[in-house]
Amino acid sequence: MDSRLLVSSVLLVCCVSCASVNFANKRFNTAPDRHAVEAVVPGSSNLTKCLEQLGAPTSVARSDDGQQYVLTWSWLDQFDWGFSVSVPVGDQSASFNWKDSEADTQYVRLFFDRNWQLIDKANEWNE
Repeated sequence: MDSRLLVSSVLLVCCVSCASVNFANKRFNTAPDRHAVEAVVPGSSNLTKCLEQLGAPTSVARSDDGQQYVLTWSWLDQFDWGFSVSVPVGDQSASFNWKDSEADTQYVRLFFDRNWQLIDKANEWNE
């Protein structure tokens, strides 16, 4: 009789409890084409060529000394997942939630002189 009560209790808890799993993938902005980034070369490319190749940047800044301009193309890939379980305990509810998130911000940054000639480039680009 005790084993029947135990099995019934377990089945009852399983039937009235709640469990969920969540997944989300977010992408903000889009990476410029790698070939286009390779096509702009410090020392021979100017602002016009860079914008034609890469499109509009996500930010534009001037260096503190005013001698350089920095254009940045940035994007973010984020993946979230988690789960939650809720079990009734008397007239209350006990619950557990867990979530994990991976965010990967990447960028291409171009440095220009005061005449808008490309003088350097940097990137943080994952495969």
